[in-house]
Amino acid sequence: MPEKSDISNPPLDPIDETSPVKDASDGTVAVSPLKNDLADFLVESVPMYGVAIGLDGRILAINYPLLHTLGYRKEELLNERFVQTLVYGPDQLKAATFRNKDWTARQLKTEIHLRARDGRVLLVLWHSKIIHDAAQDREFFFCTGIDISEQLQEKDTQYRLVFEATTDGIVIVDLETKRVVEVNPAFVNMHGYTLEEFKGMDPATFVHPDYHGMLENYLETVKQGKLFRGRAMNIRKDGTPFYIEVYGTPFVYQGKVHGLSVNRDITEMVEAYQNLEQRVEERTRELSTLLEINRTVGSTLELKPLLNLILDQLKVVTDYSGAGIVVCEGDDISFLEARQPDPQPVSPLTSVHLQLGQNAPLWERFMHGIQIIIPDVRADTEEGRGYRQFVGGSLESHFGYVRSWMGTPMQHKGKVLGILSVSHDTPDYYTARHAALTRAIADQAATAIENARLYEQAQTVAALEERQRLARELHDSVSQALFGILVGTNSARILAERDPSRLPQSLDYIGNLAQSGMAEMRALLFELRPESLENEGLVAALSKQAAAIKARYALDIQVTTGAEPLVPLNVKEAFYRIAQEAMQNTVKHAQASAISLTLAVENGKLKLTVRDNGHGFDPQGSFPGHLGLKSMQERAGRLGAAYSIASQPGEGTTVRVEYPLTGQD
Repeated sequence: MPEKSDISNPPLDPIDETSPVKDASDGTVAVSPLKNDLADFLVESVPMYGVAIGLDGRILAINYPLLHTLGYRKEELLNERFVQTLVYGPDQLKAATFRNKDWTARQLKTEIHLRARDGRVLLVLWHSKIIHDAAQDREFFFCTGIDISEQLQEKDTQYRLVFEATTDGIVIVDLETKRVVEVNPAFVNMHGYTLEEFKGMDPATFVHPDYHGMLENYLETVKQGKLFRGRAMNIRKDGTPFYIEVYGTPFVYQGKVHGLSVNRDITEMVEAYQNLEQRVEERTRELSTLLEINRTVGSTLELKPLLNLILDQLKVVTDYSGAGIVVCEGDDISFLEARQPDPQPVSPLTSVHLQLGQNAPLWERFMHGIQIIIPDVRADTEEGRGYRQFVGGSLESHFGYVRSWMGTPMQHKGKVLGILSVSHDTPDYYTARHAALTRAIADQAATAIENARLYEQAQTVAALEERQRLARELHDSVSQALFGILVGTNSARILAERDPSRLPQSLDYIGNLAQSGMAEMRALLFELRPESLENEGLVAALSKQAAAIKARYALDIQVTTGAEPLVPLNVKEAFYRIAQEAMQNTVKHAQASAISLTLAVENGKLKLTVRDNGHGFDPQGSFPGHLGLKSMQERAGRLGAAYSIASQPGEGTTVRVEYPLTGQD
């Protein structure tokens, strides 16, 4: 090996001038030197760095200048893989293209970082060319390089300017000691430490404990020459956390590979996303609540329980200290139902009556569908004074806790049915979001209240119609039976005097009338006393109803029942009413001579069948004014029972109801 002084002019073996070094026409170099090994000859004949690399990536020959600079002995590198051994991590992929003859077009010129034995990194301008060794019938890469590290220092100066000026925080960490060696001003401002405090600091100091695992992953990744990207959380000197997005890369700093990470504060973006997710979650919850409220308020048609449900469900989406449902009848404004905070006033809010009079302008706004929010009812504002005037003398006795208030009209088909009133003990509590949610509930409540009122009216009409029906039946059945008994008794008295032999026939007639009257009376009493259905059972009720119709209309009625079914009372009552309606329809419309009624439990279902041999009808037809068919269907529907009616002209009619039994029935 020549001495260092000989590097600039290394000794060369004499070359036969008749066999000069030539460039082959195919891009290779054909050489016929007198020296035995062409690879050794070439790398020793250049004054710069020189290395010969086989197509398999292994080092065939390497010259002294490169060995001296990198700090290796020749025997340590021969046959080692050039890329894995000497090329700095991030450049390994680029250097690996040495092995791809097609990609390089048989020549390559690029900048590559080489890694010295002591960890230093050199920037080398690299030239590579494929050589054909005719003597050994092989090809290899002949590579020469020039150290351009001084140019790298100039680049470092440029990098420093960028490093200082960028608004993203940059930190450089020694991958061996895992300590901070440099940070830029943006990183200092971002964390609140001084530059001196950062020097030599363990990165775990400013990385949130939950992300220490990510920190280790980052250091290991860049140490392997790979890029890193992720999101983490750092901690300022004052202890406040903030979110960052991290871009990490291996970086040559002061001749040694370090880890450089660019840190961007994304706290505002993350919080905005979290707020968006929270709003989406809240909106989803609100919509689900509104759907549940719609289902709940539609589950009852009784007014008072419904009003309580509305106020209970309202509190789920619009919190309140007090709430009420307010209506105006004539000049009287009152609360149908109310909620008040503890301690409760001496008298309930439902006992408070306000006069329309001077409150007419405020109420008129409600009647036009205008929602009113008063931020502070105690404030000396037009709205505050209007509220205090509205509640009048009840301000301290019943509304002393109120600071903010909202009134929402309950509208159904354009008609205002009342006001949904909510109040809170905190000023400025209600927002536009509260207003929108409360209006949605108010509209649902208005529809439910209107349905409940219609149901109450229907119940009243139904009770009146039922009383009228019972009066007619008393007149048509029991009254007629009693009248017949009276006539028969008079006839029996006359026969006893004139023709005693005919007296038994007359007495039999009187007895039959009495039995018919008793059957009619039992059926009517059963209908007047619903508790009899619970005490005596569905089987007895159906039998008595059938006996009454048989006696009254002289129909052939066959009743088939099993044991008393174990079902709730509302199921028994619905089955009884459906059977009653079906038989009444037969009597009124079918012109039948026979009815069969069957009640049985089969295949886990309670089944009722009422069949007649009347003239039948088209079930798909329209029958204005006849509500019996619809009432039977509605009764079955409320139970969740299957209902069907089969009929056609001349074939009679069959009504079926099937109620699924459960383990609790």
